Amino acid sequence: MQYTRALALTVAVLLVVPGLSVAGAQGNPNLSASFADNRVTPGEETTLTVNVVNDGEVDTIDSNIDATYATVRSRLTTARGVTVSMGEADAPIDVETNSQTFGSLQDGASAPAKFDVTVSENAKPGTYEVPVHVEYTSTTYISAVDGNHKQRTVNRTYDLTLRVRDAARFEVVDVESNARVGATGTVTLEMKNVGTDPANDTQVTLTSKNSDLTFGTSSSASRYVGSWEQGETRDVEYRISATPSASAQQYAFEVATTFETSDGETMTGETQALSVVPRAEQQFVLVGTESNVAVDDTGTLNVTLRNDGPISVRDATVTISSENSDITFGKSASSSRYVGSWEAGETRSVQLETTASGDAEPNNYALNAQISYEDEEGDQETATGLSLGLRPEPEREFVASDLSSTLRVGEEGTLKGTITNTGDTTADSVAVVLDTNTQNINPLETESAVGDLEPGEAADFEFEIEISDAAEAGARQFTLHTEYRNSENEARRGDDIVTRQDVAPKKDEFALETSNATFEKGSTSVVSIDVTNTGNETLTNIGAEMFADDPISVSDSEGFINRLEPGETETVKFTVSAAGSATPKSYPVSVDFQYDDSDGDTLLSDTYRLPVTVTEREGGSGNLPIIVGLVAILVVGVGGYWYYSRQ
Repeated sequence: MQYTRALALTVAVLLVVPGLSVAGAQGNPNLSASFADNRVTPGEETTLTVNVVNDGEVDTIDSNIDATYATVRSRLTTARGVTVSMGEADAPIDVETNSQTFGSLQDGASAPAKFDVTVSENAKPGTYEVPVHVEYTSTTYISAVDGNHKQRTVNRTYDLTLRVRDAARFEVVDVESNARVGATGTVTLEMKNVGTDPANDTQVTLTSKNSDLTFGTSSSASRYVGSWEQGETRDVEYRISATPSASAQQYAFEVATTFETSDGETMTGETQALSVVPRAEQQFVLVGTESNVAVDDTGTLNVTLRNDGPISVRDATVTISSENSDITFGKSASSSRYVGSWEAGETRSVQLETTASGDAEPNNYALNAQISYEDEEGDQETATGLSLGLRPEPEREFVASDLSSTLRVGEEGTLKGTITNTGDTTADSVAVVLDTNTQNINPLETESAVGDLEPGEAADFEFEIEISDAAEAGARQFTLHTEYRNSENEARRGDDIVTRQDVAPKKDEFALETSNATFEKGSTSVVSIDVTNTGNETLTNIGAEMFADDPISVSDSEGFINRLEPGETETVKFTVSAAGSATPKSYPVSVDFQYDDSDGDTLLSDTYRLPVTVTEREGGSGNLPIIVGLVAILVVGVGGYWYYSRQ
């Protein structure tokens, strides 16, 4: 019995002593690794995700350690500097990604490590072991005595199971497209099931990465293919439109395949990138035009066009249209000619009967050409944007020479010149017409008839023009044109004739000259003004009015002249006074006139300012009579008050 107790005591001591020797804490991280999804298919480029999980544990913690339990546990169970790498071993994969580093991974935490891999196209379905290497550093011991700790570096390899499964896999073998810029065409994908399994309910989706190439209004389109055997090649066709802003360059597309495996699982195959190059926009170019169309006549317009491709077309029709009613095709603004089949690079000509109206001018008129056709897909297309011009031959020609004018602001003047028929035929009933809608310029007549003009014959013309008072002096542009009768007595219009003429500044209606305009302060004088008509028309009922400011006053301020011929002078007189307080110097007086012109219109002139001169009174006693008068008035007033107060 004593032996048994001694043995038990010995065992107890042995058990206690190691614990006491720890005098601190011990523990370690516990990492594990697994694939998030371990399924791959032959030929696939994919990403394998390895989830690394830390399930750390603590062996012992001495109660005397100078730290909280949570702190000690965290230090012992945290894996630091975690690095994960993937090997290949016998697995049919190529690992494209280097080692992944996480930093620290605490107890209970997980982190994904992603590795890009390429599965061999010849991989056989089955399972394979893939080595995943994990390296980290951890704290294994913390002393309760001095806080020192021990670390270790751990390297572990986990063999993870990779499953290569039977599955269809699709590869784009070829891409063909007849889509053209500005038109709709087809894109055909030649695709092959290069996988290890047939596919059911297969659907192929093609997506454009650029808005210049679309499937109608959508950026993607899908085609249902159905069952697709292993090794089978199929053509998948899409209708695609290229905008006019597209160009003949590579445009990026992506194709993705969704299908059902033989096990009934729905899978989406790897997305593949491809490019589509649209052909250049169908082009027709103008080679040239010929015309014998004259103004007020009908002739032939010949238009030559070339099909610059890239395709040959069928059932082509050329339509020429006019943008101006002066150029017509019969009575219509457009005319069409059927061309039929038109090979790329081939040149065709169309002839159209064309009329230039009598109002047409020998200038370039814009015409448009469009070609409607059927393309190789059987689609109806129209090529627009072809511009051409038609310049009718002139019917008659006139030249104006010796153009001159006597125009002045506020007066009537003339614009005159000589018109010459420089054409090859006689022009009947020729008239020169002045075109103007300019404010302040008012022709009295806008037409000057010069009669019939033989070829080379000339005649003078003249226009009376009134320039209003509101006009400004300076150069003015006037537009003239000729009107005449053709051989069928129909009115026709010639070219515009543009001339630049000067309008002289307005001159005063009257010239004024004063006399008797100097007088003493405190005195009155009759000032005479000689009024001369400086214009070129007779003026009547001329009323003159003078006004002034202190110390000058006008007591007789109005004058009248019954009639004043051009250049004639009459005198008007005004009574003007200067206050006795006026300072000797010159003062302004103002005079204006109201009058009737030769048309009977009543007008008001500008205001004329004239000087009058005030001088000192002779003898220097100019104020004495005023003082004497004031004293006399005061005496009479006082005497009168005294007399009446006595009564």
